[in-house]
Amino acid sequence: MESKDVIRRLNKWYLTPLGKSLYEIESYYLNKLLPNFFGEYLLIEGANNDFSFFTLDKIQNTIYLLNDGLENHSRLIFVRAEPYELPFYNDCIDGVLLSHLLEYSENPYLILEEAFHTLVPNGKLIIFGFNPFSFWGLINRMNKTKNNFVPWGGRFMNFCRLRSWLLKLGFFIVGYETFNFKLPLQNRYFLKCCGFIDKIGKIIFPYFGGCYILIAEKKLLALTPLREKAIKKQVPLGACARPSANLIKHEE
Repeated sequence: MESKDVIRRLNKWYLTPLGKSLYEIESYYLNKLLPNFFGEYLLIEGANNDFSFFTLDKIQNTIYLLNDGLENHSRLIFVRAEPYELPFYNDCIDGVLLSHLLEYSENPYLILEEAFHTLVPNGKLIIFGFNPFSFWGLINRMNKTKNNFVPWGGRFMNFCRLRSWLLKLGFFIVGYETFNFKLPLQNRYFLKCCGFIDKIGKIIFPYFGGCYILIAEKKLLALTPLREKAIKKQVPLGACARPSANLIKHEE
């Protein structure tokens, strides 16, 4: 399944009762993190339908990747490209948010590697993912249609594997937390009345929530202290998925 198809299906799933419940919790974490975010460029990769969190005064430019049919916004930039081939200079993005993207990629390590090269030294990487050690992960392992069914059709990754990849690339783990301990049922009444389960879950089994947030920081000395622009040339929405030849990156 192509990345844009996954994002489209995930965005539709976010409109379901279970998806809305998850979005409310993820929004809570973003509301806590982003007001303290200082930087010129924030890159959003993955599923998200709401732009309100990314138009804060402390973030000058927000770049959305892999979004179709979106209207222009004065402070938002829409770019069509593959997450493992970003059309940006090295060391130019202050923060990257990966929202449920790694689970549906054939090579998630390449996405993390590309994010590392794109981030400035001390830049932040925020990852939302589905926890394999949870009720959500159990349904994922029982699912027999892994290529067609969102969100259960992905390959849920555990913290140990992500931590190993991030440390190998040169990241430092800042924080990790699981959340959403309720049974993943598409019942609006159940999801509304069982909010106390999340409070109990954080105390009794804090590492077995259905989803997680991982925050990492790039640790690397900058070779070039000045930068002109993060994007050498703006990519139109109608461009092909692969970055064009004139969007040349710095070679390592």
